[in-house]
Amino acid sequence: MISRFARLRRAAPILLSLFIAPSLAFAQDGTLQGRVINAASGAPLVGAEVRILGPEARVRTNAEGRYRFDRVSTGAYAVQASLTGYRAAQRAAVIPPGAVVELDLALQTAELRAPQVDVIGVAAEALERIPGSAAVVGQVELQQRIPLSGNEIFRTIPGLYVQEEEGVGMRANIGVRGLDPDRSRNVLVLEDGVPVSLNPYGEPEMYYTPPIDRMARIEVVKGSGSILFGPQTIGGVINYVTPAPPRTPTANVDVRGGTGGLLHLQAQHGGTWNNVGTHVGVLRKQAEDIRGLFFNITDVTGKAVLGLGERSEMGLKLSVYDEESNSTYVGLTEAMFEQNPHQHPSPADRLRVRRYAASATHELLLGANAVLRTTVYGNTISRNWMREDYNNNDSQRTEILLRGTTGNRNRSFDVAGVEPRLQLNHRFAGIRNELDAGFRLHAEWAEDAHINGSTPTSRTGVIRDYELRHGRAASGFLQNRFELGERFYLTPGVRVESFTFDRNILRQRVEGVPTDVDIRSSDRVTEVIPGLGMSWLAANNWTVFAGAHRGFAPPRIKDAFVVQPGTGGQAELVSLQLDAERSWNAELGTRATPVRGVQFEATGFVLDFSNQIIAPSLSAGAVAQAALANQGETRHTGIEGAVGVELGQLAGLPFGLLTELKYTHVRSIFSAERFMRDPAGDTIDVRGNRLPYAPENILVAGLALELPMGLRLRADGTYIGDQFADNFETVAPRPDGRVGLIPAHTVWNVAGTYRLPMWDLELFGTVKNLLGDTYIASRRPEGIMPGLPRTFTLGARVAL
Repeated sequence: MISRFARLRRAAPILLSLFIAPSLAFAQDGTLQGRVINAASGAPLVGAEVRILGPEARVRTNAEGRYRFDRVSTGAYAVQASLTGYRAAQRAAVIPPGAVVELDLALQTAELRAPQVDVIGVAAEALERIPGSAAVVGQVELQQRIPLSGNEIFRTIPGLYVQEEEGVGMRANIGVRGLDPDRSRNVLVLEDGVPVSLNPYGEPEMYYTPPIDRMARIEVVKGSGSILFGPQTIGGVINYVTPAPPRTPTANVDVRGGTGGLLHLQAQHGGTWNNVGTHVGVLRKQAEDIRGLFFNITDVTGKAVLGLGERSEMGLKLSVYDEESNSTYVGLTEAMFEQNPHQHPSPADRLRVRRYAASATHELLLGANAVLRTTVYGNTISRNWMREDYNNNDSQRTEILLRGTTGNRNRSFDVAGVEPRLQLNHRFAGIRNELDAGFRLHAEWAEDAHINGSTPTSRTGVIRDYELRHGRAASGFLQNRFELGERFYLTPGVRVESFTFDRNILRQRVEGVPTDVDIRSSDRVTEVIPGLGMSWLAANNWTVFAGAHRGFAPPRIKDAFVVQPGTGGQAELVSLQLDAERSWNAELGTRATPVRGVQFEATGFVLDFSNQIIAPSLSAGAVAQAALANQGETRHTGIEGAVGVELGQLAGLPFGLLTELKYTHVRSIFSAERFMRDPAGDTIDVRGNRLPYAPENILVAGLALELPMGLRLRADGTYIGDQFADNFETVAPRPDGRVGLIPAHTVWNVAGTYRLPMWDLELFGTVKNLLGDTYIASRRPEGIMPGLPRTFTLGARVAL
């Protein structure tokens, strides 16, 4: 037997090498240091971020504009410096063994860009700075997918569910993590950082949806970072980002046509001349017959940027949107769906949406480490919907009988506000900090009329109901990102929202007769919304994040009051004391790029509502479910994740081959005792039941091929699990189509493009719903809404 001493003597050289090797390695490492300066003046730039690309090491410059990296492994690197208000600069550096390398970087003042509020941004490290789960869909992916509507893009983002309505995405119905998708009420939707819903506080409904065709990218934040925006902080934030003026004058034209008389015409022009940049886009979309639907959409958007000196810029934006269609609330009965799923049940209906919007953003650099952005915004929108009255023709409600009269739901909305935002890089107690702070003053108005017409196409007639609503809001927010070392970041924040709202009913039915009245009431909601986010750079290209925040959404103004008999026989508005929607939202996740060409992300989440409100609107299926108010305690738990593998990079192939897999599992249930009356008149405790329109499983698979010859092909499949249409988990379909299980379905889309560089020309084609499957997309507002049928498009895009 070998003695213990002999074994130790044999192991000694190995143990000694383990101690010596790291010392030798460190002795071989080098040091990289230098300055970051203003290219024009040579002045040092304080707080600039310097990164060694690859290892992803980063530091910030000190008061003298200097930086230093110790123990840099021997080799060649790309070093990048960036600072708000300047163009990033990059230089190569070679680190010999044991050497001290001096490398200075000079930054030039940034070219003109559109000053605006980004939810995430375009910097390489932008996602790392978000205290929670987030996603960005860039312009390259938007062009590859050639989407018919934004619905196709949002379906690819883990955690999001899109409920189809008319099939072409003119009205977005987006749910996040099991929240009701109806009119995207639980999601804050922005365009270039400005709210776009009808009335962001009192009626946050998406009857107008920004066309995806004119977007440069889409940003989505679902974690605690959403408290920087508001008022809704329950589901998260979606920001549509439009193109900035290009550096050099460019123009392009996009023409495409397709099934059902689909026609798409788009032209864009922009450029920068000295201190002025502009971008103008004109879009025309129309169709004659897509499942009986016709629509005509015209959208014009213009942006201008004015350079007001080295430290100041002004961005201006104007947009006009006009839409007319025969969109309808009426869905199919079960018998009609079986007979012909692509028929239009009420073809004489007409919806007209017209929107005018303007905004101005001033950006001022307050030294090297602070930026103040002030946005002034306003818009006016009218949403007039002429809908033919109807009845079900028999007691079984198997068919629809149009009555030859109309109910015109005419509404107009006005919004105005101002929002200054300060971003400040500073040091406190020796710790680097990034501060975001600001406030918003906001006002909104709504005019709501119901007009009964005497013919199937009457837009005028007897005013049955008429009311005015007004809201005033003030909010403030503060969020600070503490850099605790080089790899750990802690981001606490708080938002305060105060919303005062009035409702004034001027005409209503009294004993069935439309009568002039004057009924008024007011109320107020105030909320403190805290949040805390954490991110840890566990290794190069691997981030772990966690967060918790308060979810909040004020009640809709028209849901918050009810008319009741008052003193002296006079009717009065009485507050229902509807609580604001409140929840605690928490998540834990990670995103990583373990090797070049592979990306991975996964997040677990919980949304715990003390009170969830499902509004009693027609679009939410109120006819089928009766008026609902405080829905009570609900809980949403689940996981979401994605993996993307660029096989071309991974295997060193001469072409690009990308595979993607994205999955969401969420269980959304009534989490406490809750008694409701079902259609049969029985009182039932729905505790443990799944919430309506909350599929438990969504799976998205994609494959993209890009060949050097200029050919790109892409295929995407989306599986949506089954879902219920009411609170009682009713499986058997009701004859009128409004209640019953919505079966799971899968839809495949394909797209291809071929680029001819010599002519700056790109040819493309798509097939939506490749297999031509017929499926139920929704059972609301008032019956079955089938999904989009198989739809072909062909087109060309040319740069001029």
